[in-house]
Amino acid sequence: MSYHPYAAARDHRADLPSQDAPSFTDYLANSEVQPLKDNSSCELLTPNEQIKCDLNQARVMRAQGRISREQYGHILRSCMAKSQARLDKWKTVAGRVFNGEDSRMQEEMGYTDSEMKELDAETSRGIKFQLANERRCHDRKLRRAVTRGL
Repeated sequence: MSYHPYAAARDHRADLPSQDAPSFTDYLANSEVQPLKDNSSCELLTPNEQIKCDLNQARVMRAQGRISREQYGHILRSCMAKSQARLDKWKTVAGRVFNGEDSRMQEEMGYTDSEMKELDAETSRGIKFQLANERRCHDRKLRRAVTRGL
């Protein structure tokens, strides 16, 4: 009798019956994977967050082998199309704003008040950063010009 401290390695995937592997349509139709009411994912997501969530879920499902390459590609294409449509709409609205036309950016883009505040804060941070960099650059040039003349 020989001593074997560990059980022999085996492929656990071979034990799974093939009919139990869910497809993408089974995944969407399955009520077990639908968000629960007390789950935080039940919140209403913004379109960008929804696209990111869809991409992340598709990536995880593909890594787990729950969807095929074709289904994964279909999800990626649909997310890209959604993102491109939002980008095109953003370009149109931004063009109107830059041209001085009276446009309701928040209403047309479907942003909430908090999203608009975040966008405004991000824009003002970028502008302040650029102004500070330009001021520092100008100060360096001025300092060189003053010291060279003395």
